[in-house]
Amino acid sequence: MAVLLVLVTACASAPQPGYVRVIDVIDGDSLRIRGDQGRNAEVRLHGIDAPEWGQPHNRAATRALSAMVSGEDVRLRVIDHDRYNRNVAMVYLSDGTNVNVQMVEGGHAWWYRRYAASYQGLEAAQRRAKSEGRGLWAGDDPVPPWNWRRGKR
Repeated sequence: MAVLLVLVTACASAPQPGYVRVIDVIDGDSLRIRGDQGRNAEVRLHGIDAPEWGQPHNRAATRALSAMVSGEDVRLRVIDHDRYNRNVAMVYLSDGTNVNVQMVEGGHAWWYRRYAASYQGLEAAQRRAKSEGRGLWAGDDPVPPWNWRRGKR
């Protein structure tokens, strides 16, 4: 009796056209992608602000974003570039899920009204997360990161 052995070599596939591969999550609102020609770039999620290092819920926010996008192919809708030369973008999973909205909806980030005042999807997501006490909204009087950065802890 002959035995047929088939060896399959796993290899990382290239992202489909229009998508980039997430190679690292920096924190709850920033990630690193591998884009065209294998170049790496940082992306800041538009319209949201996650807790800063040392701030309550920072690690949970970073883990939530990592669980959602690490190793995934995502589509970016670049809105702007920030002073650190990062792409500021809406990030979408291959099934169309808006990652920015999901981070706010899960209570892992604030709607950053200053930069996305007209984005009603983020506003509604924050309202739902807050009313249901999800994530950072489960704590007593969560401090927005923009106040935390100014030392208003």
